[in-house]
Amino acid sequence: MIFDLQYTQQNLYSSAGLAMIGKLLHGINVERQFKRFRLCTKSPYHHFSDRDIILSFLGLTCCGTPYFEAVDFFKNDQLFTKSLGLTRLISKASLRQRMNHLALKGHQIWSALDAINFKLLKKYATPLPIDNTDLIPVDFDVTIMDNTESHKEGVEQSYRPKIHGFAPILTNIGRQGYLINHQFRRGASHSNCKGSLEYIIASMNFARALCPQEKLLARFDSGNDADRNIITLSQFKNAYFIIKRHLKGVNVKRSKDTLIQYVINNYSAKTVLPNNTIRYFAEMPYIAGYYNQKDQLVKVNCRLVLSVVELNNDINNGQPLLIPYRSLHMWRTNLPKNEYSPKRVIDLYKDHGTSEQFHSEFKSDLDLERLPSSKFKTNQLVMGIAQIAFDLLRIIGLEAIEFALFNPKFHYGRIRIKTVINKLINLPVLFFRKHRRWTIALPRSNPVAVVFNYLYTTF
Repeated sequence: MIFDLQYTQQNLYSSAGLAMIGKLLHGINVERQFKRFRLCTKSPYHHFSDRDIILSFLGLTCCGTPYFEAVDFFKNDQLFTKSLGLTRLISKASLRQRMNHLALKGHQIWSALDAINFKLLKKYATPLPIDNTDLIPVDFDVTIMDNTESHKEGVEQSYRPKIHGFAPILTNIGRQGYLINHQFRRGASHSNCKGSLEYIIASMNFARALCPQEKLLARFDSGNDADRNIITLSQFKNAYFIIKRHLKGVNVKRSKDTLIQYVINNYSAKTVLPNNTIRYFAEMPYIAGYYNQKDQLVKVNCRLVLSVVELNNDINNGQPLLIPYRSLHMWRTNLPKNEYSPKRVIDLYKDHGTSEQFHSEFKSDLDLERLPSSKFKTNQLVMGIAQIAFDLLRIIGLEAIEFALFNPKFHYGRIRIKTVINKLINLPVLFFRKHRRWTIALPRSNPVAVVFNYLYTTF
């Protein structure tokens, strides 16, 4: 059917979800945090305060448009400005310039962003433990942000072939994947590069402050396999770790073949998988140590969990192999031996792969894969604001799941950030002033309007 087109005098807006964002920020008294770090004052040279710049870009990021040119989309959007407590919106050129200026302030800005994120998670988030355990996961992992064929500062060859970009490390907590910390890095930075130990300590302190009584389980890939990290993590009370052991860490005395034979001869459990594949599980004590600045040996005891996968048939055609193919996998952990068998430790580490999905949501759903600025410091500030936006959208999505507002027949572990943006943040509404009060009129024909109404009232 062919339709006629016409313009209307009614004020239609497609950013209704920012009203929930504004209400969440109001609930943690975000203005107090900005005043605490002196970000609310306007200088004689600028019409907008630092607070206005941060909230403007935060609103853009929550709408899935974290780039400076997107300001033009909301130039006449009163709902955008009033939801975030702005008098008017800055131009795209001024936003880029001010973001470059803010990025150079350093500690003041980062302290404010960390305080806002902590207040937000402390009030609205409850990190959930791993299923059938009382351990709250704290996942550390590096993710590659592909910026190939760009000339941005810090774009370098990453550990993935033919991919140039950045290599930030992200830290998520709980089964829900709240983002509690990140460190923006150049593309060629190693997972355990300089500053990693300080980052791990800061992230664990953040997690401990967020969950003061619960047991924490820090999980790392083999890129962070280092004795110094193990000894540092062992100093946190009521906290455990699982670190994938890199095969290059196997010393000469205990060669790979020797360890494989040890596992087969001393396994504590084994499972037979399809296609005649056998998996053996074993463990042995391990002493991690390093020499500190005073040339003193610091060491700690932990467990080395081993697994050998034995293939007796070809995985492609099922033909029996004359000589079985065996592969070795290792992890280091301080989980109690009487409660967590080697097989259970490995199963706990497998759940670490879920953090890759959180990283995918952070990069693709928020459209952060290719960062907007050519300056490294500015992109670092963009990542800091995006961290708060990610947690805001995660809180909204999980609140909708808890009360089965989307589809009661299906159980959702979480709703993707992209779904929250498309259905709740970009909900089309009427926005007008009546009897000296601003009003949002929700469409009755849209079933998501009921969800929006409930969430806004709840927050």
